[in-house]
Amino acid sequence: MTIAVATVLSDQLLEMFTHATTAASHHRGGREMLTAILDNEEPESFLRRAIARNQVWTSQVGDDLSGFVVCRDGVIETVYVSKEFRRRGVATQLVRAIIDASPEQLDAYALPGDRATKSFFESLGWKARLLTMRGA
Repeated sequence: MTIAVATVLSDQLLEMFTHATTAASHHRGGREMLTAILDNEEPESFLRRAIARNQVWTSQVGDDLSGFVVCRDGVIETVYVSKEFRRRGVATQLVRAIIDASPEQLDAYALPGDRATKSFFESLGWKARLLTMRGA
């Protein structure tokens, strides 16, 4: 497995990002989180800008993209691993690489009710510290 900062927007990465955003939009709070992250940009232009700023990390297994992370301004906004590569330590290695490279303490987003993401970060020793509430 190779972990690296993304330097180009590949078709695989754009497809994986599109799949990740579609999946997130179906979770409670997902649409609101995506609106805040994408800031009304199309996914392709968002990714191009984030790649140009060294904010996207990828994991490759052979020729296959296995996962990616978007980390901006000290916040891990997106962690995604393809289904066929899950439970193999891909997300852990991605996040650890970012932690090792970051001069600052990091935070991460997890959607309400997304127990898998919360449990993942807790397995790394992280603690939940913020819950955003919104009026009806």
